[in-house]
Amino acid sequence: MGPLTVSGSFMHKFLITRQLAANQVEFLKIQQYLVEKMNQDIVFKEIAGYLKCDPGTITPATRLDVLGIDSLGAITILYDLEDKLDIEVPNEVFDSLDTVGDILTQIELIIAQKTQT
Repeated sequence: MGPLTVSGSFMHKFLITRQLAANQVEFLKIQQYLVEKMNQDIVFKEIAGYLKCDPGTITPATRLDVLGIDSLGAITILYDLEDKLDIEVPNEVFDSLDTVGDILTQIELIIAQKTQT
C-alpha cells in the first residue's frame, strides 16, 4: 500500500470548515460579551435610577452598602431587574449580594440556566 494522499479539494474543504468553526467560536464569544455588556448596562441603569445618580459612577466592584443600598433597596432593585430581564432571582441569593458585580454574576448564572432548559 502506498503513502496516504489527500486531494487538494478535500484539503481545501477541510481548511474552510476549520475556519468556519473558528469563526463560529469567535462569533459566540462576541455574542456572549455583548449580552454581558447589555446586562451590565441594564443593572447599572437600574441602580442609578434607584439612587438617582449617574450610571457612570457605578462599577462591578462597587459595594452596595457604600452606595447606600440596604437589603430592602437590593430587593427592590432585583425585583425591578426580574421584570426587565424576565428572570426569577431565588430568595436565597439576596444574602450573598455585597457588590454590583455579585448582582451581575447572579443574573448571568440565572440567564445561563434559563437558556439551558
